[in-house]
Amino acid sequence: MGERDLNVLLQKEYNSRRGIATTYGWGEKLNKQTKNQETFNPQDFTAASYQFPLGSYVRVIDEDSGNSVIVRINDEGPADRSRLIDLSQAAWKALGYKDASKGRTNVFVTPMRKDYFDAPDSSSLSRLSNILLNRKNSASRYK
Repeated sequence: MGERDLNVLLQKEYNSRRGIATTYGWGEKLNKQTKNQETFNPQDFTAASYQFPLGSYVRVIDEDSGNSVIVRINDEGPADRSRLIDLSQAAWKALGYKDASKGRTNVFVTPMRKDYFDAPDSSSLSRLSNILLNRKNSASRYK
C-alpha cells in the first residue's frame, strides 16, 4: 500500500488526518477568547483546527516518538493552513516536548467516538493522556 493509499484509507475509514502539528499560546495573554467563547488556558488539553468540529475530541499521535495525547478542539486554526492542528502548551508537553523550540512535528489525528467517554473534564483528559504517554507505541506502527 502506497503513501497516498494509506492517507486515503485513513481519511475514508477512520476520518483520520495526517499532517503537521505545532503549538501556540506560549506568551499570549491568558484572557484570549477561543472560537467557542472559552478563555484560553495553555494548561488545558485543547487544540485549534479547521479540520475537526469545535467541541470534538481527537487523539494526536506523534509519528516521531509514538507518544499520544487526547485534546478537545476549542478554537479554529492554525493560521497557516498547511498545518493540521495547533496544540496547547499542556498537550505539546504531553507529546514529550519541553518548549516551543521543536516548532513542528508530523502527526496522525484521529477523532474519538462520542460514546468512548462522556465529556471528560480537564483532569480526566490529563490522566488519560498520561496513561497513553506511558504506553509508548512504536512510531513505526503508525507510519
